[in-house]
Amino acid sequence: MAQAVDKHKLEIALNGFSIPPRPELLIALQQEIDSGEPDVKYIGKLISQDIAIAGFLLKVVNSPVFARRQHIDSAAQACLVLGAEKLLLFVRSILIRYQIGTQKADLFLDTLWDSSNKLAEACVAICQYMQLDFPDEAYTIGMFHNTGMAILYSKNADYPKVLTDAYTQELLTISEYEEVTYSVAHELLSFLVAESWGLSHEVCNVLAYHHSVNAIYTTGNYIEKEMLSVLKLAEHMLELGKWLTGYEVDYEWQRCSDAVLDTLEIEPFQLPDIGEYLENLGIRNKYSML
Repeated sequence: MAQAVDKHKLEIALNGFSIPPRPELLIALQQEIDSGEPDVKYIGKLISQDIAIAGFLLKVVNSPVFARRQHIDSAAQACLVLGAEKLLLFVRSILIRYQIGTQKADLFLDTLWDSSNKLAEACVAICQYMQLDFPDEAYTIGMFHNTGMAILYSKNADYPKVLTDAYTQELLTISEYEEVTYSVAHELLSFLVAESWGLSHEVCNVLAYHHSVNAIYTTGNYIEKEMLSVLKLAEHMLELGKWLTGYEVDYEWQRCSDAVLDTLEIEPFQLPDIGEYLENLGIRNKYSML
Protein backbone atom coordinates (compact mmCIF):
# COMPACT_ATOMS: atom_id res chain seq x y z
CA MET A 1 0.00 0.00 0.00
CA ALA A 2 1.32 3.45 -0.89
CA GLN A 3 2.55 5.74 1.85
CA ALA A 4 -0.07 7.68 3.82
CA VAL A 5 -0.98 11.14 2.58
CA ASP A 6 0.72 13.96 4.48
CA LYS A 7 -1.68 15.06 7.27
CA HIS A 8 -0.46 18.65 7.15
CA LYS A 9 -1.25 18.87 3.44
CA LEU A 10 -4.67 17.36 4.13
CA GLU A 11 -5.39 20.03 6.73
CA ILE A 12 -4.47 22.79 4.28
CA ALA A 13 -6.72 21.32 1.61
CA LEU A 14 -9.66 20.74 3.96
CA ASN A 15 -9.42 24.23 5.43
CA GLY A 16 -9.03 26.06 2.14
CA PHE A 17 -11.30 24.21 -0.28
CA SER A 18 -14.80 22.78 -0.42
CA ILE A 19 -14.91 19.07 -1.19
CA PRO A 20 -18.24 18.16 -2.84
CA PRO A 21 -20.16 15.59 -0.78
CA ARG A 22 -21.34 12.34 -2.27
CA PRO A 23 -24.46 13.20 -4.35
CA GLU A 24 -27.88 12.06 -3.18
CA LEU A 25 -28.30 10.08 -6.40
CA LEU A 26 -25.23 8.00 -5.59
CA ILE A 27 -26.40 7.41 -2.03
CA ALA A 28 -29.83 6.28 -3.26
CA LEU A 29 -28.30 3.98 -5.89
CA GLN A 30 -25.89 2.45 -3.37
CA GLN A 31 -28.72 1.85 -0.91
CA GLU A 32 -30.77 0.12 -3.59
CA ILE A 33 -27.83 -2.07 -4.61
CA ASP A 34 -27.06 -2.94 -0.99
CA SER A 35 -30.66 -4.04 -0.47
CA GLY A 36 -29.73 -7.38 -2.01
CA GLU A 37 -32.43 -7.34 -4.68
CA PRO A 38 -32.01 -4.09 -6.61
CA ASP A 39 -35.08 -3.00 -8.55
CA VAL A 40 -34.02 -2.30 -12.15
CA LYS A 41 -37.05 -0.12 -12.86
CA TYR A 42 -36.48 1.94 -9.74
CA ILE A 43 -32.78 2.43 -10.58
CA GLY A 44 -33.72 3.48 -14.10
CA LYS A 45 -36.25 5.94 -12.71
CA LEU A 46 -33.69 7.44 -10.32
CA ILE A 47 -31.20 8.07 -13.09
CA SER A 48 -33.78 9.26 -15.62
CA GLN A 49 -34.88 12.06 -13.30
CA ASP A 50 -31.84 13.99 -14.50
CA ILE A 51 -31.96 14.22 -18.30
CA ALA A 52 -28.35 15.40 -18.58
CA ILE A 53 -27.01 12.51 -16.48
CA ALA A 54 -29.15 9.93 -18.26
CA GLY A 55 -28.15 11.23 -21.69
CA PHE A 56 -24.46 11.23 -20.90
CA LEU A 57 -24.75 7.74 -19.41
CA LEU A 58 -26.20 6.36 -22.64
CA LYS A 59 -23.46 8.07 -24.64
CA VAL A 60 -20.80 6.44 -22.45
CA VAL A 61 -22.22 2.91 -22.35
CA ASN A 62 -22.72 2.88 -26.13
CA SER A 63 -19.13 3.91 -26.78
CA PRO A 64 -17.11 1.56 -29.05
CA VAL A 65 -14.69 1.05 -26.14
CA PHE A 66 -17.28 -1.02 -24.31
CA ALA A 67 -18.33 -2.94 -27.44
CA ARG A 68 -21.94 -3.77 -26.54
CA ARG A 69 -23.65 -6.22 -28.86
CA GLN A 70 -26.89 -4.33 -28.47
CA HIS A 71 -27.57 -0.61 -28.42
CA ILE A 72 -28.69 0.53 -24.98
CA ASP A 73 -31.43 3.15 -25.09
CA SER A 74 -32.57 3.56 -21.47
CA ALA A 75 -31.14 3.65 -17.96
CA ALA A 76 -33.23 0.61 -16.99
CA GLN A 77 -31.87 -1.35 -19.95
CA ALA A 78 -28.36 -0.26 -19.02
CA CYS A 79 -28.90 -1.69 -15.56
CA LEU A 80 -30.10 -5.00 -17.00
CA VAL A 81 -27.21 -5.30 -19.46
CA LEU A 82 -24.41 -3.94 -17.28
CA GLY A 83 -25.54 -4.90 -13.81
CA ALA A 84 -26.24 -2.49 -10.97
CA GLU A 85 -22.63 -2.27 -9.74
CA LYS A 86 -21.25 -1.43 -13.18
CA LEU A 87 -23.99 1.13 -13.68
CA LEU A 88 -23.07 2.74 -10.38
CA LEU A 89 -19.48 3.03 -11.61
CA PHE A 90 -20.53 4.95 -14.71
CA VAL A 91 -23.00 7.19 -12.91
CA ARG A 92 -20.44 8.07 -10.26
CA SER A 93 -17.88 9.00 -12.89
CA ILE A 94 -20.40 11.10 -14.81
CA LEU A 95 -21.72 12.92 -11.75
CA ILE A 96 -18.33 14.38 -10.89
CA ARG A 97 -18.58 16.49 -14.04
CA TYR A 98 -21.83 18.04 -12.87
CA GLN A 99 -20.95 18.41 -9.19
CA ILE A 100 -17.91 20.62 -9.68
CA GLY A 101 -17.79 23.74 -11.78
CA THR A 102 -20.40 25.97 -13.32
CA GLN A 103 -23.55 25.49 -15.33
CA LYS A 104 -22.32 28.15 -17.75
CA ALA A 105 -20.12 27.40 -20.73
CA ASP A 106 -16.46 27.56 -19.73
CA LEU A 107 -13.68 26.68 -22.16
CA PHE A 108 -11.23 25.43 -19.54
CA LEU A 109 -13.77 23.24 -17.71
CA ASP A 110 -15.22 21.90 -20.96
CA THR A 111 -11.71 20.95 -22.08
CA LEU A 112 -10.93 19.44 -18.68
CA TRP A 113 -14.01 17.19 -18.56
CA ASP A 114 -13.86 16.24 -22.25
CA SER A 115 -10.22 15.20 -21.86
CA SER A 116 -11.02 13.25 -18.68
CA ASN A 117 -13.82 11.37 -20.44
CA LYS A 118 -11.61 10.43 -23.38
CA LEU A 119 -8.72 9.59 -21.07
CA ALA A 120 -10.97 7.25 -19.06
CA GLU A 121 -11.86 5.45 -22.29
CA ALA A 122 -8.18 5.22 -23.19
CA CYS A 123 -7.40 3.70 -19.78
CA VAL A 124 -10.04 1.02 -20.39
CA ALA A 125 -8.71 0.37 -23.91
CA ILE A 126 -5.15 -0.04 -22.62
CA CYS A 127 -6.40 -2.52 -20.03
CA GLN A 128 -8.16 -4.43 -22.80
CA TYR A 129 -5.09 -4.44 -25.03
CA MET A 130 -2.82 -5.64 -22.21
CA GLN A 131 -5.43 -7.97 -20.69
CA LEU A 132 -5.29 -6.25 -17.31
CA ASP A 133 -8.12 -7.10 -14.93
CA PHE A 134 -8.98 -3.65 -13.56
CA PRO A 135 -10.72 -1.76 -16.42
CA ASP A 136 -13.43 -0.41 -14.09
CA GLU A 137 -10.89 1.05 -11.68
CA ALA A 138 -8.86 2.42 -14.61
CA TYR A 139 -11.96 4.16 -15.98
CA THR A 140 -12.68 5.72 -12.59
CA ILE A 141 -9.09 6.94 -12.23
CA GLY A 142 -9.25 8.52 -15.67
CA MET A 143 -12.45 10.36 -14.83
CA PHE A 144 -11.48 11.46 -11.32
CA HIS A 145 -7.75 12.22 -11.56
CA ASN A 146 -8.10 15.87 -12.61
CA THR A 147 -11.13 16.64 -10.46
CA GLY A 148 -8.86 18.69 -8.23
CA MET A 149 -8.08 20.97 -11.18
CA ALA A 150 -11.73 22.00 -11.33
CA ILE A 151 -11.70 22.68 -7.59
CA LEU A 152 -8.55 24.81 -7.83
CA TYR A 153 -10.06 26.70 -10.77
CA SER A 154 -13.25 27.37 -8.82
CA LYS A 155 -11.24 29.54 -6.40
CA ASN A 156 -8.43 30.76 -8.67
CA ALA A 157 -9.29 32.32 -12.02
CA ASP A 158 -5.61 32.28 -12.95
CA TYR A 159 -5.36 28.49 -12.64
CA PRO A 160 -5.23 27.77 -16.41
CA LYS A 161 -2.14 30.01 -16.68
CA VAL A 162 -0.56 28.42 -13.62
CA LEU A 163 -1.21 24.96 -15.09
CA THR A 164 0.42 26.00 -18.36
CA ASP A 165 3.40 27.36 -16.45
CA ALA A 166 3.62 24.07 -14.53
CA TYR A 167 3.70 22.03 -17.73
CA THR A 168 6.25 24.28 -19.46
CA GLN A 169 8.97 24.03 -16.80
CA GLU A 170 10.98 20.92 -16.06
CA LEU A 171 12.45 21.51 -12.59
CA LEU A 172 9.31 20.71 -10.57
CA THR A 173 6.54 18.17 -10.95
CA ILE A 174 3.05 19.50 -11.68
CA SER A 175 2.05 18.95 -8.06
CA GLU A 176 5.16 20.64 -6.68
CA TYR A 177 4.53 23.69 -8.86
CA GLU A 178 0.91 23.90 -7.68
CA GLU A 179 2.00 23.59 -4.05
CA VAL A 180 4.42 26.49 -4.48
CA THR A 181 1.64 28.59 -6.01
CA TYR A 182 -1.44 27.58 -3.99
CA SER A 183 -0.03 25.52 -1.06
CA VAL A 184 -2.00 22.52 -2.36
CA ALA A 185 -1.87 20.30 -5.45
CA HIS A 186 -4.84 19.16 -7.49
CA GLU A 187 -3.87 15.50 -6.97
CA LEU A 188 -4.57 15.86 -3.24
CA LEU A 189 -7.95 17.48 -3.89
CA SER A 190 -8.81 14.67 -6.30
CA PHE A 191 -7.88 12.19 -3.58
CA LEU A 192 -10.17 13.91 -1.08
CA VAL A 193 -13.12 13.79 -3.48
CA ALA A 194 -12.49 10.13 -4.26
CA GLU A 195 -12.23 9.25 -0.57
CA SER A 196 -15.41 11.19 0.21
CA TRP A 197 -17.25 9.41 -2.59
CA GLY A 198 -16.24 5.96 -1.35
CA LEU A 199 -13.74 4.86 -3.99
CA SER A 200 -11.34 1.99 -3.22
CA HIS A 201 -8.08 2.49 -1.31
CA GLU A 202 -6.00 1.61 -4.36
CA VAL A 203 -7.82 4.10 -6.58
CA CYS A 204 -7.58 6.81 -3.92
CA ASN A 205 -3.84 6.19 -3.51
CA VAL A 206 -3.21 6.45 -7.24
CA LEU A 207 -5.15 9.70 -7.38
CA ALA A 208 -3.22 11.08 -4.40
CA TYR A 209 0.13 10.59 -6.13
CA HIS A 210 -0.60 10.66 -9.87
CA HIS A 211 1.97 13.43 -10.39
CA SER A 212 4.14 12.52 -7.40
CA VAL A 213 4.72 9.17 -9.06
CA ASN A 214 7.81 8.15 -7.11
CA ALA A 215 5.62 7.70 -4.02
CA ILE A 216 3.71 4.94 -5.82
CA TYR A 217 6.68 3.37 -7.59
CA THR A 218 8.69 3.15 -4.34
CA THR A 219 6.02 2.38 -1.73
CA GLY A 220 2.89 1.26 -3.58
CA ASN A 221 1.74 -2.31 -4.08
CA TYR A 222 1.88 -3.85 -7.54
CA ILE A 223 -1.73 -3.15 -8.49
CA GLU A 224 -1.28 0.53 -7.59
CA LYS A 225 1.84 0.67 -9.77
CA GLU A 226 -0.02 -0.94 -12.66
CA MET A 227 -3.01 1.40 -12.32
CA LEU A 228 -0.75 4.45 -12.20
CA SER A 229 1.20 3.20 -15.20
CA VAL A 230 -1.97 2.75 -17.26
CA LEU A 231 -2.99 6.32 -16.40
CA LYS A 232 0.40 7.80 -17.29
CA LEU A 233 0.54 5.82 -20.54
CA ALA A 234 -2.97 7.03 -21.46
CA GLU A 235 -1.95 10.62 -20.70
CA HIS A 236 1.07 10.19 -22.96
CA MET A 237 -0.92 8.59 -25.76
CA LEU A 238 -3.53 11.36 -25.72
CA GLU A 239 -0.93 14.11 -25.17
CA LEU A 240 -2.93 15.37 -22.21
CA GLY A 241 -0.55 18.22 -21.39
CA LYS A 242 -0.90 19.58 -24.92
CA TRP A 243 -4.66 19.13 -24.76
CA LEU A 244 -4.93 21.16 -21.54
CA THR A 245 -2.25 23.78 -22.15
CA GLY A 246 -1.27 23.72 -25.82
CA TYR A 247 2.35 22.94 -24.89
CA GLU A 248 3.86 20.05 -26.83
CA VAL A 249 6.89 19.00 -24.73
CA ASP A 250 5.96 16.34 -22.15
CA TYR A 251 8.48 16.64 -19.31
CA GLU A 252 6.44 14.36 -17.07
CA TRP A 253 6.59 11.48 -19.56
CA GLN A 254 10.33 12.02 -19.85
CA ARG A 255 10.62 11.57 -16.07
CA CYS A 256 8.36 8.57 -15.61
CA SER A 257 8.36 6.68 -18.93
CA ASP A 258 10.97 4.11 -17.85
CA ALA A 259 8.97 3.19 -14.73
CA VAL A 260 5.71 3.05 -16.70
CA LEU A 261 7.09 0.80 -19.44
CA ASP A 262 8.93 -1.44 -16.97
CA THR A 263 5.82 -1.88 -14.83
CA LEU A 264 3.63 -2.74 -17.81
CA GLU A 265 6.43 -4.85 -19.35
CA ILE A 266 6.29 -3.18 -22.75
CA GLU A 267 8.91 -1.64 -25.03
CA PRO A 268 8.79 1.78 -26.74
CA PHE A 269 8.44 0.12 -30.16
CA GLN A 270 5.08 -1.34 -29.03
CA LEU A 271 3.48 2.06 -28.44
CA PRO A 272 2.39 2.57 -32.07
CA ASP A 273 0.54 -0.78 -31.91
CA ILE A 274 -1.30 0.38 -28.79
CA GLY A 275 -2.01 3.66 -30.55
CA GLU A 276 -3.53 1.79 -33.49
CA TYR A 277 -5.74 -0.21 -31.12
CA LEU A 278 -6.99 3.02 -29.52
CA GLU A 279 -7.54 4.60 -32.94
CA ASN A 280 -9.72 1.66 -33.98
CA LEU A 281 -11.90 2.37 -30.95
CA GLY A 282 -12.30 6.01 -31.94
CA ILE A 283 -9.62 7.35 -29.58
CA ARG A 284 -7.30 9.65 -31.48
CA ASN A 285 -3.76 9.73 -30.12
CA LYS A 286 -0.24 10.78 -31.03
CA TYR A 287 0.67 7.39 -32.47
CA SER A 288 -2.45 6.97 -34.60
CA MET A 289 -1.26 9.86 -36.74
CA LEU A 290 2.09 8.29 -37.63
